[in-house]
Amino acid sequence: MLFSLELNFIYMKPYLLWSILIVLFIIGCSKSKSPGPVDNGSSNPKLSIVSGNNQTAKVGFFPSDTIKVKLTGNGINTNNYSVEFRGSGCNADLPVTSGFENNGTTIAYYRLAGNTGAQTFQATLIEQASGKRIDSVIFNFTGTPLTTGLNYSACTPSYTSNTTFCKTGSGRLFAAFGASSKNAMRYSDDEGASWYPVKALGANHRFQAVRSDGKNQVMADGFDEGIYYSADNGDTWVLRSNVPFKGKQYGSMTYTSTGKMLYAVKYASLYYSEDNGLTWSTLTLPADNYWTPQEGPGGEFYIFGEALGLYKSTDKGQHWNLLPGVVKAGGPHDGMFAFYVDDKTGYVYKSAQQPTQLFWISKDGGDTYQTYLSSISTLANYIYKFNDVLYFQSVGGIYKIDAPNHAVKLFSDIQPSFDGNFMVSDHNNLIFPTTNFIYVLK
Repeated sequence: MLFSLELNFIYMKPYLLWSILIVLFIIGCSKSKSPGPVDNGSSNPKLSIVSGNNQTAKVGFFPSDTIKVKLTGNGINTNNYSVEFRGSGCNADLPVTSGFENNGTTIAYYRLAGNTGAQTFQATLIEQASGKRIDSVIFNFTGTPLTTGLNYSACTPSYTSNTTFCKTGSGRLFAAFGASSKNAMRYSDDEGASWYPVKALGANHRFQAVRSDGKNQVMADGFDEGIYYSADNGDTWVLRSNVPFKGKQYGSMTYTSTGKMLYAVKYASLYYSEDNGLTWSTLTLPADNYWTPQEGPGGEFYIFGEALGLYKSTDKGQHWNLLPGVVKAGGPHDGMFAFYVDDKTGYVYKSAQQPTQLFWISKDGGDTYQTYLSSISTLANYIYKFNDVLYFQSVGGIYKIDAPNHAVKLFSDIQPSFDGNFMVSDHNNLIFPTTNFIYVLK
């Protein structure tokens, strides 16, 4: 029978043979109901990890291996896509967006968040035209604690050189990153290891300085806005917008331990508030550039005039006396660079360059002086007492006076500041800024 069919097929008329072949061709070319392999083309771009996953590093530090991702897919135009990198913990509000190289790769420069243990770092692929989030990958890291010596603070903005600090009675630290237009105020509850955003304030402010009365009250100078005031350790804030110095050039600011606010405008006036910034008085002084207003234990005010020296008022700034220099016969102008008034003892500490570059102390409210530190010949630009220990900052670095007539240098190569830009935590971590990082010296 089979032989007969084969013969019939062979001797079939040509037009019938062509008809059968066409039908067989159509059947063979019909689409299969079972899906075949998917082409990862331009309609389906993907993000993949090239290197840097599963690393361990100290909190605040860069992992050693390069963090790299790649955009994959046939016919992809890398210019049409970007990648958002976002960390976990205190880094969550500091995302960074990057474009791709022509080969489809891009690198993230990422420092770990401040928490020890497991952390994540997510890379998300974004279509630039639509803003659509297309794909993502997650890097896993393990953070280890800070160690004795120099460390990085975690979760700070990328530019930090104009940072000011303060500490409240609970040990909470605040940092105002004056040059940053966003994320400009952050706080730390772990001795400066990590910094979180002050969410109650929002991000779109430029804070020129932040100060505390050493208890739970905090004041922050919002550029061209006024004074933001918190009575509860930074949990809630109110804006005092009626300040007389709004829009003027910031000079220096102090929040005294008795709750008085003193604000110096550069090359202009000194302002004073007794009610946490609700009302302000203008205090008249001779024309000068003033820095670091302070209050003594008896309510007396002191302020440093750059041209002439140290002024003192015993009637809340209504009248001012120019105090003598460290050598009375030489007059008041002794090349003073910085001072500090101990609000418990009333002692005045002063750095002056005449008759020699020394650190001086006055035990009578600035009337007479004795040598306090002669072992180091350097001029202090800023002096402050933390945890009952004197520290000072100069062109040579940051120093700690750890014994009578003896100081030890803690760090070199820091930009000096008359307004102070370092802090010491409750457990004696030294915290200070450089151009791109906040350091913690344990």
